[in-house]
Amino acid sequence: MVEVWFGIIERQAIQRGTFRDVRELTTKIREFISGWNPQRNRSSGPRPRGAKADR
Repeated sequence: MVEVWFGIIERQAIQRGTFRDVRELTTKIREFISGWNPQRNRSSGPRPRGAKADR
């Protein structure tokens, strides 16, 4: 899963980017993550035992 996550960051945030220093790169990655988290599908992931899927 970690490899997939870094692949997404690379393709969508830093690919072919030019960064003057590590701080600039870190800022770009953090901005991407901040935008990614609200988009996350809340229905995915584990459910409590006995919970039924919404359909």
